Amino acid sequence: MSTRNDHLAIAAKRGFPFNCATQVFTYEQVALVEQWGYWYEALTDGTLEPITKGQEVFIAAALGKDLPTELHVEAWRRYLRRLAIEIKYGESMHRAAHYQEEGFYTRDMVKDMRRIVNSTNWREHRR
Repeated sequence: MSTRNDHLAIAAKRGFPFNCATQVFTYEQVALVEQWGYWYEALTDGTLEPITKGQEVFIAAALGKDLPTELHVEAWRRYLRRLAIEIKYGESMHRAAHYQEEGFYTRDMVKDMRRIVNSTNWREHRR
């Protein structure tokens, strides 16, 4: 069983490594994950057991069993989802087609590729 001191020790850690692209996050969400990420991770992976009802609600929402209702949960859940997307799609998410007059891609091909990439990003984040 986790104690309050266990929670405080992990919550005191700062500088959680933000291991995915930040373009779909607000500045506030990035700051929350960097500040509280170690604690969020310990709660959601089972290292720490919840000691309050609020922590139980956080875990349920972060793991997708409930809808996120507060900024902390929304930031952590979005981080986990974005990380999973980047792991799934890998480097293909960071490639960008550029139009050049004498290049390989035509203007229409570039538009189509950008539309596909953007729609995939938004579709994955809406789940």
